[in-house]
Amino acid sequence: MSLRDGLYQRKKKIAAAWLDVFLETYKSQGAKFFKETTNEFANPVGATFRSCLDGLLDYLLLEDHEDGLEQLVDGVVRIRAVQGFRPSVATDFVFSIKKILKDEVGAACTTPEEIREWEAIESRIETMTRVAFDLYMACREKIWKHKANHLYNRTNQLLKKSHLIEEVTD
Repeated sequence: MSLRDGLYQRKKKIAAAWLDVFLETYKSQGAKFFKETTNEFANPVGATFRSCLDGLLDYLLLEDHEDGLEQLVDGVVRIRAVQGFRPSVATDFVFSIKKILKDEVGAACTTPEEIREWEAIESRIETMTRVAFDLYMACREKIWKHKANHLYNRTNQLLKKSHLIEEVTD
């Protein structure tokens, strides 16, 4: 059995451990709600986290699973960007899966084929890291642009009301 197959057989355990580590970045009540409320309508954020992390685990463990990486990472990162997490905390979930997988592999990685498989998984983790950081920064940039536009519009309206500036009509 290949290294990936062995890990994929333990996917539920790995996914649960990854979700636990991921939710540690939230306060206890939030983490508890995200974890225990499984109804996607009552807890859309928790459902998105579970779904995206599960898809990302497939991306790491299935060789032929290439599609949708950006969409899966975006689902997690966009929420964390809006929640105001620092970049290191917002993207740390990608690094945490490496330790979880390494703990699952243990000393099993001994043959050249298993080492190549592990290196391929590590390469995918590195790709996920780059995608996560790029998406996080794009989201934060968009948020700051919205804030700047809002501030500009409010200031402009106040100046117009105070008759400090006039509208130019053609």
